[in-house]
Amino acid sequence: MFLDFLMEPRNIRTACWDPQKAGGYLKERKLDVVYGPINSRRLGLSLGINPIQSVGENTLPFACNWSCVYCQYGADGLDESVKKGRIRFATLEEIKAGLEERLSSNEHYDSVTICGPTEPTISPYFDDIVNLAVEMRDRYRPEIKTSLFTNATKLRSRNVLPLDYVFMKLDAGNEKTFKRFNRPRGVKFDDLVDELKSADVKRRIIQTAVIGGKDGNIEDLENGSYVKVINEINPDEIHLYPLLYRPFPRFDLSAISREKLESLGEYIRNSTDSQVKTFFNPVNIGEEFRF
Repeated sequence: MFLDFLMEPRNIRTACWDPQKAGGYLKERKLDVVYGPINSRRLGLSLGINPIQSVGENTLPFACNWSCVYCQYGADGLDESVKKGRIRFATLEEIKAGLEERLSSNEHYDSVTICGPTEPTISPYFDDIVNLAVEMRDRYRPEIKTSLFTNATKLRSRNVLPLDYVFMKLDAGNEKTFKRFNRPRGVKFDDLVDELKSADVKRRIIQTAVIGGKDGNIEDLENGSYVKVINEINPDEIHLYPLLYRPFPRFDLSAISREKLESLGEYIRNSTDSQVKTFFNPVNIGEEFRF
């Protein structure tokens, strides 16, 4: 989810490609519990909340129930990360202190976003984090928005209705592509679709990465299966965006052109009742960039 948030921005903090890592993961500094702001086209200047923290020398938290082929963070799940002592859950006290310090300052923000290198809904404190984020927003910056980036696999058991925007992940139109592309742990595609349909949100927003190559998902998005599922979910909005990578050691992925993205967007727009937005702002991780 973090990648979805960071691939649209301009220049907050530095990361660089590490070809020595399996999969070519990013080397990066640890994220603070409250970090940013991130400059996002969708959210403006957004203050981030990272609910799951890495421990010790580990710069990558490694805790997600997906292991997407395009993700830079590797494949360890929650149980492995806890067992290996790689992660800890940020406390409400830490989050409150960080939000109070930043939101009470003179710095400009347009939103507060719950999003980190791991799936944020995994945190056992997630519901309280949502309530705290909304409370701090209402106290210090009532004019700004609150948001969440999530893979949506736990939404029915999580309190997300207080948030203004919930960006929910859907990169596939069937079980086969879902397993190959998102590589979930213990999650079936039909269950994900049910989560997306029944999530108690103010506005149903689907975000989809569009990637070419043998291991990409572009063919699945174009062959009708994705549109069929979208019509079942009936979201208010669909956000399509490309990712541009240096070749992966393990996966055949390639960037799509602006024309390809716009063509896909037009096809989905004409085949559904949803508002479709395309965000063509690929980042070449082969070069140093700032976010």
